[in-house]
Amino acid sequence: MPVVRQVEETLAKDYTLNKEYLPVLGLPAFSAAATSMLLGKDSKVLMEGRAVGIQTLSGTGALRVSAEFLSRVLEYSVVYSSDPTWGNY
Repeated sequence: MPVVRQVEETLAKDYTLNKEYLPVLGLPAFSAAATSMLLGKDSKVLMEGRAVGIQTLSGTGALRVSAEFLSRVLEYSVVYSSDPTWGNY
C-alpha cells in the first residue's frame, strides 16, 4: 500500500526516533498505561504497588511469559487450552 510505504520512509528518515529493541519488559510507559487502564487508575493494588504489567511480542509471546510465571512462581504444572486452538500455541 502506498501510504504504508510513505510512512515507513518517513520513519526511516527521522533520526530522532529510537529504532533499537525495547527493553526486556517492553516500553515502561506503555505497560504502566495498559495496567492502569485494565485495573483502573484508582485500583487499590495499583496504588499499593502490587500490580505490574509487561509488554510481550505477540499472543504467543504473552502465553509463553504467562506459562513461565505460572510454573516458576505459582508452581502450576498443568495447562488447559481450547480445542481447537492456534497451532503455534
